[in-house]
Amino acid sequence: MSVSCKAHRRDDGQIGTVQPDSAADQAGLVTGDEIVSIEGETIDNWLDLRTVLADRADTPTEVTYIRAGEEQTVTLTPQAVEQNGETVGILGVTNALERSPTKAFTTGAETTWTMSTLIFSAVGDLVTGQVGVDQLAGPVGIVRMTDEVAASGFIMLLNWTALLSVNLAIFNLLPLPALDGGRLIFLLFEAVRGRPIDPKKEGFVHFIGFALLMLLMLIVTWNDIQSFFK
Repeated sequence: MSVSCKAHRRDDGQIGTVQPDSAADQAGLVTGDEIVSIEGETIDNWLDLRTVLADRADTPTEVTYIRAGEEQTVTLTPQAVEQNGETVGILGVTNALERSPTKAFTTGAETTWTMSTLIFSAVGDLVTGQVGVDQLAGPVGIVRMTDEVAASGFIMLLNWTALLSVNLAIFNLLPLPALDGGRLIFLLFEAVRGRPIDPKKEGFVHFIGFALLMLLMLIVTWNDIQSFFK
C-alpha cells in the first residue's frame, strides 16, 4: 500500500517544490506559493491545475497565486512534455506535503484503493473488448513513461513507483494460471473438494497460462517498440 509515515500531499494548489529552469522557476514562483486560478479558471485542487495546464503547452498563460497573504499574477509559458502519447503543458512544480502520520495513512489507503479500482476497471474493459491490446504498455512502454514522469520531479517519480507497485500486486493476484491468483484458485478448489489436484494436470494448466502470458507480453512489447519509433 502506498503510505508515507511522515507526510501526505495536500489537495490544493500550494506548491511544494519547483524544478530549476522550469516555467514556474523562470516566472519566479517559489515553494509555498498557492496557485488559485489559471487563465481565470479557479484552482481548487491539484487535479484542476493539471487539467487546465494540459491544453496550454507552449502557450502564454496567466497564473494567479497567493504569497504571504497577497494575491499576485504572472504570465508564463507551460513547457510541453509527452505523457501517454499526448503533448501536455507543465509548470515544473509539485504540490506541497502536509506532515501528519494519521492523514498520511488515510491518504495512502484512499489512494491505493483508488488505484486498485481503476486497475480492476481497466482489466474489465480489456476482457470485454472496450480496451484493445494496443493500449497496453509493457516493459518498454513503462521505461519510456518512467523517463517522462522523472522529468516532473522526484515526488512524481515516487508516486509513479507506488502506482507500478500496486499495478504489479493486483495483476499478480488475478485468477489466471501461472500467477499467484491462479495458484490461490487451485488451493481454494482443493479445499472445497477435500483432496489435492493431480500435480501433472495443475502443471499443464499453469504451463498453458504461462505460454499465453508470454504471447501477450510479446504483443505488448511489439506495440511499445512501434509506438517508440512513431
